[in-house]
Amino acid sequence: MKKNNFSFNLIEKKFQYELENYQLLYNAQPAQIRNHLHQQGKQIVQDILDGLSWIQFSFPEYIYLTDGVDSAWNKCWIAPRYRQQQVGHRLLRHFHIDIIHALLERFDELQSSSHQAVVFCVRLLRFLMAKELLATLSNGEQIIRLSKENKIPSLSQFSDHLISLRISFLNSSSETMSRVDRSNQLDKISTDQVFTNDGLQKLHHSDDFPEIFLELEISLRLLEIAFVIEPSIIEDPTFKQNYEFVITQYKSEGQAYARYQTMEIIRTIRERAAQNALNRGLSLSLPYFDDQALE
Repeated sequence: MKKNNFSFNLIEKKFQYELENYQLLYNAQPAQIRNHLHQQGKQIVQDILDGLSWIQFSFPEYIYLTDGVDSAWNKCWIAPRYRQQQVGHRLLRHFHIDIIHALLERFDELQSSSHQAVVFCVRLLRFLMAKELLATLSNGEQIIRLSKENKIPSLSQFSDHLISLRISFLNSSSETMSRVDRSNQLDKISTDQVFTNDGLQKLHHSDDFPEIFLELEISLRLLEIAFVIEPSIIEDPTFKQNYEFVITQYKSEGQAYARYQTMEIIRTIRERAAQNALNRGLSLSLPYFDDQALE
């Protein structure tokens, strides 16, 4: 897949237009077709989250399409050879399979078809998958399960696009966004506050950081998978709100953890100095948090 550098500001209107069209197209379908596509999108997302190396899905017999705003909606049949699809292979489940990349390649192949019903079915499926991933964020138990199992595929091949997405949201996000309760204590402690007459005050809840980071990482990956599958989802208000919150939290927690580690270095130096244990020098590994890579 080619790597492209692009500005999200230049294509905001295009994304908004596409998102509105997908919703109109979905609403125009009969309940039976909507249910079929919704269930397929939901199952594909669940297979991805379960770390499967193969995915099966199907298209309905037909969908309704229109040539324009004022035109009638016409039933367009989908040829039987397109209706059943499979990506990956169950016999390869023990090997590393980039199922998202394989799925996107299949989607691209189908969208290059001359059959418009197939093309728009794929577009609707991508749209519904992205919406399903957003819905997953509101399921706290699912996030905890995913954090423990951590089977979700990485998105390393999309790193350029995702960094651009993060920078775009970080630049526009408010620095006054509220932080989660667990980070308030560490995030608000200054150097003056941690020094006392008895040395360096012990910071609390440091063991919480790995768990916090893992949950944030899972939430961020769910959002970015939604974006990779259907880029227009960035214009969805739910996506904007959740993505801005997650990356701002990630940045705040990362900076807080770096400050905590810095305080630990200072505490170690003071302890060793008090014990006259610095005669042979000191080796330091300084903490650093990359706001763009979020690591």
